[in-house]
Amino acid sequence: LRCPEHEHWVLCEAHCQKNCTNYKQNLPCNKRCVAGCVCDRGYVRGINGKCILEEKCPMETEKCPEHEHWDRCLAHCQRNCSNYDKHIPCTMACFPGCVCDEGHVRGPNGKCILKEKCPKEPDSNCPKNSKYDHCGAYPSCFVKGPDGECIPIEECPHKSEALRCPEHEHWGSMRSSLPEKLYQL
Repeated sequence: LRCPEHEHWVLCEAHCQKNCTNYKQNLPCNKRCVAGCVCDRGYVRGINGKCILEEKCPMETEKCPEHEHWDRCLAHCQRNCSNYDKHIPCTMACFPGCVCDEGHVRGPNGKCILKEKCPKEPDSNCPKNSKYDHCGAYPSCFVKGPDGECIPIEECPHKSEALRCPEHEHWGSMRSSLPEKLYQL
């Protein structure tokens, strides 16, 4: 399985990850095994859920963007345009960082916006062959990778990389004879 940058896959203890608040502490971790991606050595979970170098962790006094405030125990599953009116299960893991102010939710671009300003049809804002989904830290436009995993659009391989064929195969285009819907997610 592929993990994001500065992360690797483990079969156990993915729920006991260090973050910017606790990386200097010796944390107890129960024996329940959870498989998943964890930060590489020297990296911890940052405020956006991505792994960053320990020394890049923000200080508590760091200012938050507009419509956000600092919270020592940030719920890593904040409300966003897709889930603000739903009950979402959230594990009790503390991450320090900026959270949206009251009445605001994470918009498709990761910024906090009034929930009334959320796009009505998020899929219509995504480029062709991509889908609005909750695969990453924030809902965004994703495409399906070769193994069915979600890949953020900005991490898609360049066209020249995507068209390389395995040995004893060559690239051919049948698109004109196939229905358009086969190319949709």
